[in-house]
Amino acid sequence: MSTLEIKEERFNHFDEIIALPYRIFISVMVMLLLAFLVFKFNVANPNMILVSGLVILSSIFGMSGGIPSAVVMIGYTMFFFSDGHDFRTFNEINSQKVIVSLIGIVIITSFICYLKGSENSAYKQLKHLTEEINEDNKELEEASTVDPLTDVHNRLFLRRNYNNYINKNVHVLMIDLDNFKTINDNYGHEAGDYALVEIAKVLKDLFGRDNSYRYGGDEFLVITDQFDEESFAKQCEELKKRVDQISLENCDMKISFSAGYVYGKVLLNDDLRKMFSEADKILYYAKSAGKNQIKNGKYIRRNENNI
Repeated sequence: MSTLEIKEERFNHFDEIIALPYRIFISVMVMLLLAFLVFKFNVANPNMILVSGLVILSSIFGMSGGIPSAVVMIGYTMFFFSDGHDFRTFNEINSQKVIVSLIGIVIITSFICYLKGSENSAYKQLKHLTEEINEDNKELEEASTVDPLTDVHNRLFLRRNYNNYINKNVHVLMIDLDNFKTINDNYGHEAGDYALVEIAKVLKDLFGRDNSYRYGGDEFLVITDQFDEESFAKQCEELKKRVDQISLENCDMKISFSAGYVYGKVLLNDDLRKMFSEADKILYYAKSAGKNQIKNGKYIRRNENNI
């Protein structure tokens, strides 16, 4: 448990779980018990015991512990030094002792309660700053693992995700836009960016954001264990159908892509890398066969008996 979590647990325990009346009641009862004990056993220097109780309760409960403790201690001081313990009659020396004790009690109580209040205030500020830092860290983490243009994950997130695919049957789909350089050269990078964004939207919708990656440039990658072979083939058909409907403003070029995918079981991280390579080979076979098509294959583990 971190220091902040320990402080938060203590803060919640004493200042939130124990209600104000109970804090006052506990403080009064503890101080009364200490006063009874020092009087009962005729402790030579009772104020040391009572001051210790005052400091501890003020440190724990703040004002709600300090003020009741101070009142009890003042009462005991007047009882102890008064003639006949009548709380009213004091000789000159004892009057001075009472005055000095009262001043000391007020100073100690005020100082300890001030420190407690400062601690609570500092803790709340620290907690607020920690929450802001954690939120900033989450945003930085998101920024470092998500492609800012297309809002799908990048290769850094992919590398971190390798182990999530171990011992799963997955489809690995590699996608490359057709004639992307021509779009950028003839119609500008805004048109190319628009095509990338629209295709990414379709991928997120069909396969889920967490399964979709921008692999680099105009290449996308999908890794999913959510479909059997027949269902995945249908999703690919739907992908092609939707991309065919994407049109660029003031552009007579048709948006299309070539893709290749493999299906198999991932036993080691190396299997996933080999599936990327095989899907990429199938992708370029689709391009060489005329583009605007999806080809598929099956990943066969070459050394399955040597695991």
